[in-house]
Amino acid sequence: MLFSRKSPLFAPGLSIFYRILYMSPCYIYIVSALASPTFTVIPVIFIWFGKFPAVLTHAVLGMLIAYTALSSFIKFYVRPGRNILHDLR
Repeated sequence: MLFSRKSPLFAPGLSIFYRILYMSPCYIYIVSALASPTFTVIPVIFIWFGKFPAVLTHAVLGMLIAYTALSSFIKFYVRPGRNILHDLR
C-alpha cells in the first residue's frame, strides 16, 4: 500500500503532519521485516564470537530519547480536537 497508486501518501492536499502519521505504520512494517532476522542473528554472533555487535553510547541513547519524545509530540499534536496548543487556551 505504501508504494501503490492508491497510497494516501501521494494524495494532493494532504498536510505534512498527516503524511508523517501515515508513514509511521508503513515504516514499522519495513523495520519489523529487518528487525526479526537481526534479533535472531545477534545472539548467534555473541555466542560464536563472544562480541556484542551493538554498542549503546550516550549519544545513541540521547537520539533515541529525542526521537521518541518528538514522535509522541507529533502524534499527540495532530490528533483532531485534542492537541497541546488547543488545551493551553
